[in-house]
Amino acid sequence: MPERKPSRFYRPELDALRFFAFLCVFQHHVTFTLGLNRIFPARIRELQEAGAYGVCLFFLLSAYLITELLCKEHDETHSVHLKAFYIRRVLRIWPLYFVFLGFGVIFGLVMPHFRVAPYRLLAFLLLSGNWYTSYFGWTLNPISPLWSISVEEQFYLLIPTIMKYGGKRAIWAVSVLFFVVSYGVLAWLGQHDASVNVRVWTNSLVQFQFFAAGCL
Repeated sequence: MPERKPSRFYRPELDALRFFAFLCVFQHHVTFTLGLNRIFPARIRELQEAGAYGVCLFFLLSAYLITELLCKEHDETHSVHLKAFYIRRVLRIWPLYFVFLGFGVIFGLVMPHFRVAPYRLLAFLLLSGNWYTSYFGWTLNPISPLWSISVEEQFYLLIPTIMKYGGKRAIWAVSVLFFVVSYGVLAWLGQHDASVNVRVWTNSLVQFQFFAAGCL
């Protein structure tokens, strides 16, 4: 028998939320890059800084959408086609990701001040750029925001397999575990005076709390 494909799933309100998240992140980076945040009153500056959390909203929405699609596929086909899932994600994310990464490398060659260190480049090629950033800090090169793609791809490695072999109950259990681990890691990082803007912010285990919320 030919393999049944899950029915199409589309929620237009997710596009509105994604656009809102994009605006939050966009204004955060633009005002910071142009130095406008220095001239803002304190309250406005707090809103500008809070825009960074649009990334966390992206993580939550991404987890919700992926989990909803996996649930529908599991309900309709009684399984999850892992190969098809990963092919879709690779075709959707990797081309633009690696093109922009290549642009960052070329930009660094033309402008040595923005050069990408070889080990940093290797980390981003292996989709673990967030961990490198967590331990060695940010780079001036434009590839810095790609750390969030690394976190997303790490999530994508886990969740389809969990759904395939454990179903919805396993998703619930793992999501609750993510919350426990995330806040445990936060407590540990806090005790060790970790930099909030670097070690905490780019840590996958910390950010997984937002994926867990989306899954639930």
